[in-house]
Amino acid sequence: ESPYERLQAMIGLKKVKEQIDSIIAANVIEKERKVLSGKRYNPGTMHMIFAGNPGSAKTTVAKLFAGIAKDNGILKSGAFVECSGVHLDCQTLEESFVAARGGVLFIDEAYAMCMDGPVTTLLQEMENHRDEVIVVLAGYNESMRAFLNYNEGLKSRIPYWIEFPDYDGKELAEIFKMMLKDSGFTAMEEAVNEAYYILDKARYVDGFGNGRYVRNLVESVIKNQSVR
Repeated sequence: ESPYERLQAMIGLKKVKEQIDSIIAANVIEKERKVLSGKRYNPGTMHMIFAGNPGSAKTTVAKLFAGIAKDNGILKSGAFVECSGVHLDCQTLEESFVAARGGVLFIDEAYAMCMDGPVTTLLQEMENHRDEVIVVLAGYNESMRAFLNYNEGLKSRIPYWIEFPDYDGKELAEIFKMMLKDSGFTAMEEAVNEAYYILDKARYVDGFGNGRYVRNLVESVIKNQSVR
């Protein structure tokens, strides 16, 4: 399957998929315009915010986006470099941009960079590599809004805000079945119904981890089956 097909096959995320489609389509058409006019195509500013709670598939979608952008001629290498804002300083930030050349630089917990040095370096590198690196900054909704307000330069350089919703109970149960299948297991209907009951209650608890919680549940299920 292509990265685009894998994205479309993901459970839920209807609005996220629509936004990705829109961003890709706009740049594909712009590329065709440049070709027809005999001009060189350079990707426009496509930096993004991926905002949502843990386990809402932000990293997975960012990886697939890198592949989709490469397949459509928007990015050259389709490289995907993942790092955490918690561990980034000016030097490692510069090195990350070099490693991500022709692809996507994904910075999780980007709000942890709320210091003048790293933010200034981030803005400078985003400008220096605007034609060859797409930056995706990820984190909680409120934290990412506060991060954007930390420096006005961030707002002007990041045109896209993509919000990742929490999964509902039905979607979580589908993810449960999918993860079991990927591990080589199947579940009886009674077991799936019990999983749905557990997941539908757990999603209202503060700090619920969405897909991460489901993965932990699947691992527990497999362990208990082995014990039996």
